[in-house]
Amino acid sequence: MAAAPSDETSLQSLINKATNPLNKETDWDNIKGFCDKLDTEPDGPQLATRLLAHKIQSPQEWEAMQALLVLETCMKNCGNRFHGEVGKFRFLNELIKVVSPKDQKRVEKVSKRVNAIQEVKESVSLLSQLLEGYSKESCSHSNQELIKVCRA
Repeated sequence: MAAAPSDETSLQSLINKATNPLNKETDWDNIKGFCDKLDTEPDGPQLATRLLAHKIQSPQEWEAMQALLVLETCMKNCGNRFHGEVGKFRFLNELIKVVSPKDQKRVEKVSKRVNAIQEVKESVSLLSQLLEGYSKESCSHSNQELIKVCRA
């Protein structure tokens, strides 16, 4: 039986540190740690999206914006398992709740982040299609191994 992750390295601890409203600057170490950790845990993507949805809905603007930055970073750096969870209605409905309030400035900021995340998702999809097409053509064994690594 595996040991439970220490409080310092749990997904919840990492997201709390990364989005702490008392931070004066973006905490890239904990953001990167969060992204790395969610990829290694079996239920990491599911837990990560729940934690992110909660943080994104924070009434504290800094915390919410940092959570969106974490989401954007994870979209750029994490694999298909995480992308799949972000694309589910459960998570998307939580994002919709954020853009429903009357605070127009916050809605604009959130919209910019969501657009950036959508661009990353489209780029990942396009890259996957290109890799699929390339793998169907004749290519060397080493290139096929590279394609397998990129898809992981």
